[in-house]
Parts: sequence; C-alpha cells; structure tokens
Amino acid sequence: MPEYIEIEETHVVKDDKGRNCPLPRLLSFVGEQQSSATHRWTWRHIGFREPKKGEFYVSGALPAAYKAINDMKCRMHVVEPLEAYRQRTCWVTRKPQPGKPL
Repeated sequence: MPEYIEIEETHVVKDDKGRNCPLPRLLSFVGEQQSSATHRWTWRHIGFREPKKGEFYVSGALPAAYKAINDMKCRMHVVEPLEAYRQRTCWVTRKPQPGKPL
C-alpha cells in the first residue's frame, strides 16, 4: 500500500477586503498537461481579480488551481505555476513467508 507524504506548509494571501486566505504552498494545477494527483507546483499570487482566459485561479475545499476556459466575471485568487515538485511515494514490499501475515 503506498504511503503519501502531505506537505502542510501554507502561504497567506489577502482578498480585496483585506481578509487572510491561507493556501497550501504547493497546488495541483488542473488543466496543465504535466499535472496529476501526485504532482504539485509552487506558485506566485498575481492578484484577487477576475481571471482571464488561460489564467489559473484557486478554488475548492481542498484548494487547487484551475485553468479558466473563458474570461470569468467572479473575483478569484489568480496564480501562476513556478516550478514543479513531485511528492515522494513510498512502497513497502515484503517477501511472503509461510505462516506469517504480510
């Protein structure tokens, strides 16, 4: 069974009313070819505004960055990916031994 290592660091950004919005340091970028469930990217906050077509905005209970397919009319945190990090995945394998559980 794989063991996934979660990264708990957060980065605090502010919205237009000055409220703090903590976001994870590493985000999944949905709509980016290299993105998958095991890939996270560091990011740069561009601003709290209406995302334009092709820009990434942050949304979700488990925050992720989504690519806007059209210009949007709602204000969101707009971010851009900086560099990729791959979370480490560990597998533990044992040789089966007669009479002993795995």
